[in-house]
Amino acid sequence: MITDQAALTDIQASWTSLRQNQAKVETSVAAAMGFGGMGVMFVVDYLHNLMLIYALGVLADALQQLRSEGLFQARASKLGSLMQESRPHLPWRDFPLVNEGRQKRDDIAHKMAVVSGSDRSRYIDAVEAELIAWRILKRRVTATFVIDQKPNE
Repeated sequence: MITDQAALTDIQASWTSLRQNQAKVETSVAAAMGFGGMGVMFVVDYLHNLMLIYALGVLADALQQLRSEGLFQARASKLGSLMQESRPHLPWRDFPLVNEGRQKRDDIAHKMAVVSGSDRSRYIDAVEAELIAWRILKRRVTATFVIDQKPNE
């Protein structure tokens, strides 16, 4: 749906970066636990919550671009307004779930809330499903990150 190729490429790269960062967080936490790093557990939820904020930022970028290309009109640039105004014009797959994720993002940012892991994953995956439905992403993006421990020589 986005016709500006440079903007499309930027949004796709942002989503790929999100998935790569998500993999880095998951792998780094697992590695820290493997080395007895129980103290890292208190930051795990906060790191994962940043991924939700990041995902909804990519969604906002996509909606702003679609608005600038004339697919829908919205006076405000806040994500909630963009979502509501785009609703009749885009093939939303699960608007209520994505909107719930947006509300949780606001709680993280403004109330220092922590969103559970399963909910975070559902919200991020729901955003990805919308980007696929709108032909911004071709398919689900997967990423891995490996920590390679080489023995000292």
